[in-house]
Amino acid sequence: MDISKVETSPKKRAQSRDWYNQNREEYNAKRRERYAANKDAREKARMRAARYRDQKPAVQRRLTRELNGTQVKVFSTGQVAEKIGRTPQMLRNWESNGLIPECVFEGKQRLYTTKQVELIIHLAYVISQNGGAWTGDKVDKAVARVHKRW
Repeated sequence: MDISKVETSPKKRAQSRDWYNQNREEYNAKRRERYAANKDAREKARMRAARYRDQKPAVQRRLTRELNGTQVKVFSTGQVAEKIGRTPQMLRNWESNGLIPECVFEGKQRLYTTKQVELIIHLAYVISQNGGAWTGDKVDKAVARVHKRW
């Protein structure tokens, strides 16, 4: 049975977490003793760790939305933030401060098209060249370009 596929309720997870927090020292001491005394247990633990380490990351779902009658690929705030080396909160700050326009898709989640991502990448580059400041002639020109081509 693959333990990674067993689903537990939030209540059971909370109980397990509480138990572990209360018994952590004793549990870890017994585990260390078992691994020190039992070569098979030690080897099994290494194999488990290697298996989890070598697992491929989950495939990211591909998001598409309809825009002007055509399906376009869109990216979430987290995906865009990862591409530009910033946090999702930074992108939300840029939007609330007017550096980038609001998203055009319905719903609560911010989604960006490929073209918008390219504009955001350029804006992030200009801001980083400006020492991280959001003001200045170069940044103002980049913001104007983003708004014009959005």
